[in-house]
Amino acid sequence: MDKEHNFLIFTLADHYFALDIAEVVRVYPAVAVDRLGEGPPILYGLFTVAGKNIPVLDLRYRLHLPRREPTPDDALVVACGQESELAFFVDTIIGVRSFAEGELCECATIYPEMAEYVSRVTEIDGHKVWIYTLDLLFADQDFSVLLQSVSAGVVS
Repeated sequence: MDKEHNFLIFTLADHYFALDIAEVVRVYPAVAVDRLGEGPPILYGLFTVAGKNIPVLDLRYRLHLPRREPTPDDALVVACGQESELAFFVDTIIGVRSFAEGELCECATIYPEMAEYVSRVTEIDGHKVWIYTLDLLFADQDFSVLLQSVSAGVVS
């Protein structure tokens, strides 16, 4: 019997994406975040919860999707990789979905050019679902330094 994997499925710019549910800390309705005057374009702002600063990254920017300001209909996903917690806005939360190992395809097998960021691919309701892990999506050393700086309250 295939091992089951659980993912949070969400949309951005009419594309379906997924994140392993083990990386998801919490999903909030769209909330106002503190915008920063300076910082790299990937850093949208800061979200403070229980006195802790969580960097809000612009996932649209990272994925080269059309940029837009969050709307009240969006959701804010807080997730945790190996480095630290981070958050990002998504258009729609589809829900949590389980997939058997046989329903998942290694990205490198069919889309080798995307394997740098995407770990696996699957399909639901006729939509291709790009499955990410935070540590793969934000693997650059620059992201690690950025996340540590934000967590410490120092952004340059």
